[in-house]
Amino acid sequence: MKEIIAIIRPSMVEDTKKALEAVGLPAFTGRKVVGRGKAAVNITQSNLTMVKSDMVPKRMFIIAVKDEDVDKVIHAVTLVNSTGMPGDGRIFVLPITDTYRISAGRKL
Repeated sequence: MKEIIAIIRPSMVEDTKKALEAVGLPAFTGRKVVGRGKAAVNITQSNLTMVKSDMVPKRMFIIAVKDEDVDKVIHAVTLVNSTGMPGDGRIFVLPITDTYRISAGRKL
């Protein structure tokens, strides 16, 4: 199994959820996060002034999948989130060594 962590723009959450459902993988954990890439970015505030910010609001999807589903998830997330511009996000793929179902108290 693999853990896929996708960091995306907040505005892309619904499209990303739909894309995951479309490939048969609707289960995920979502979090509000902040972070930054290689450089600080300009953000437009509610009063329409531009400020340089070191931290940018993002959303993090955590998805546990079978090894054979990794490419499917990466393709789905990339397809809906890629604008070709900096800040589109990042995808990390990590190994999962074990998983347990808490309610059943057993290893899956």
